[in-house]
Amino acid sequence: PFSSSFGRKHAHFALLERPGYRGEISLDMNVVWLKRDVRLHDHEPLALAAALPEPLLLLYVYEPCHLQSDSYHEAHHVFINEGLADLDGRVRTIASGDDGGLTLRLGDAVEVLAALHALLPIKRLLSHREVGNAISRARNARVSEWADAHGVSWTQCAQDGVSDVRHSELDEGSWAKKWSAQMCRPQIDAPGSLRLVSGRTILRGAILPSVACDVAHTGRRPSAQHGGEAAGLATLRSFFETRGERYSEELSSPLTGWDSCSRLSPYLAWGHVSLRYTFQALSRRQEEVRALKRSGEETGGWLKSLAAHGARLRWRSHFSQKLHDQPSIEHENMVSTYDELRKDFDETKYEAWLNGRTGFPMVDACMRSLHHSGWLNFRMRCLLVSFASYQLWLDWRRLTPVMARLFLDYEPGIHYPQFQMQAGTTGINATRIYSPAKQAEDHAGGDYEFIRRWVPELEQVPREHMVEPHKMPPAVQRECGCTIGVDYPAPIVDGAASYRRAVSEFARVRAKADTKAEAAAVYEKHGSRKRRCTRST
Repeated sequence: PFSSSFGRKHAHFALLERPGYRGEISLDMNVVWLKRDVRLHDHEPLALAAALPEPLLLLYVYEPCHLQSDSYHEAHHVFINEGLADLDGRVRTIASGDDGGLTLRLGDAVEVLAALHALLPIKRLLSHREVGNAISRARNARVSEWADAHGVSWTQCAQDGVSDVRHSELDEGSWAKKWSAQMCRPQIDAPGSLRLVSGRTILRGAILPSVACDVAHTGRRPSAQHGGEAAGLATLRSFFETRGERYSEELSSPLTGWDSCSRLSPYLAWGHVSLRYTFQALSRRQEEVRALKRSGEETGGWLKSLAAHGARLRWRSHFSQKLHDQPSIEHENMVSTYDELRKDFDETKYEAWLNGRTGFPMVDACMRSLHHSGWLNFRMRCLLVSFASYQLWLDWRRLTPVMARLFLDYEPGIHYPQFQMQAGTTGINATRIYSPAKQAEDHAGGDYEFIRRWVPELEQVPREHMVEPHKMPPAVQRECGCTIGVDYPAPIVDGAASYRRAVSEFARVRAKADTKAEAAAVYEKHGSRKRRCTRST
């Protein structure tokens, strides 16, 4: 009954390893392809495959197209591997036989699937849909073509709140309703047991370190979060039980945000915790707090903070919808008339910005902190992009790869639309130029602790000079042991002059008829459907 490509001599390898084995032989298998969904809970492809009669393979592929790309970093690899190790352990507790676990391969996804298909034919391929970058989209197109050519059914399940219907084609309120419907659906229970293809049929493979995968961009993030479903769920519980009460008040500071922000973003980005699980945990916590309030108990800032966090869960899907609907956002200005700006890229300024040596203390502290942990609160991310885009006049497209590597929670659907928003090229958002001095005054701590920690050259600088240390008199510089231009750089641009230039240039381009027409089209395509209104152009 076997095809010639499989061969009778391999027939015994397809025996199912499970309690009560009676010599059954499977002629094919189903493959669950893990990508940004390395978890056991709320995993629809896994649950679907577990309910089917064929044995299944839980496959993760280390893909060179990603490993060697400019958006991938060793820190991502470590986080992913921690997730794989966590899931492998969980799977082994519910898999039949003694060789259960994940199957791991290094190689091109199509070539890996073809090699597995030659060993034991793949009947169905199941995975979650992803809003990926150009590399992922190209790979998915090739996998789809291969599956069609080989009669393999590929099922892709939703997990991110993104609608298959383009945003511009939805009626008022429809997107929000679709999002809520997806998030309020009952969660998918983790399978109680799994029938995996025997490890004698298909070798499991091993979790591979970055050096074995030839990861192009390496380096340590000493205070990065650890990956895995267990770590993600623990982070979620601590936020909703204790850390989150002051979220709405403290999220804007990189000092207080370290604990008061949810810190769930890397787990959501890499799928170690599902968005639906997070939203429903949020909803349950809101009901608990409302019940406490009705009973007369003090609830502090919980309700305000939980509402603020819920809004951000919706925002992440809203931004991913933009890239889903318009993949060109990754590489092209949403309004093309802004192409005439930022034509000359200054490599010296770029390197100073990237290494936290701009002479603007809050910018430098944020960048150095980001290098150390791979995380920064949202407002300070905006500061970094705003400063580079407006005051250093750098094209955002040259910034997205390195920031993708720096952000442990890099997620394409958020990354590129947000970059365009902060760089001012969407045509529908206000120009956002963050003042490094004001951000330091408002969010670096009462004695600028955040700056003192991450820019130790300035540790002894008097408080009154911390925001603009280049204005210290020479005697004060000598007294505090920080000579500007020697120990710490002078500002690489004139802050006031660069601000005025950016405002003037953007006002000039925004006033053009072509800009207004394109902006109206962008709004029609991506603008909120909550309250549709006529926009003056």
